[in-house]
Amino acid sequence: LARALAASEAQMQHAEVEFRVAMLRRDLVKALLRVALAGRVVEAAAQDIAWLETMTALATERLRAGNATAVEVLMLQNEQAKRTTQRRAEEARLATETATVNRLLNRPLHSHWPPLALPPLAPALPRR
Repeated sequence: LARALAASEAQMQHAEVEFRVAMLRRDLVKALLRVALAGRVVEAAAQDIAWLETMTALATERLRAGNATAVEVLMLQNEQAKRTTQRRAEEARLATETATVNRLLNRPLHSHWPPLALPPLAPALPRR
């Protein structure tokens, strides 16, 4: 009876360890996907800001030439400032998500990660 009890306890502990590993793996995958998404959002924000810088420079030149109004230039400058602030917030989010992954892997919180790519889109589901 004692042997059977010990065997069932060992089995239960083994199942618990497997469950915890599966949960850790799930949490790590979710955290890595959040890092990849946050990195992609920061990338897109940088592209938006570069486009707005170009548009602001163009509008400024048009204003100097008399073909645009100061309102157009100010609107573009305002949008550029908003996007820059938003990008900083997204960079902070990326740092937070990276720290979460490092914590899950028991690494120093500010360890550097290379840029991660999102997985490709899944094929569309067939319609019935």
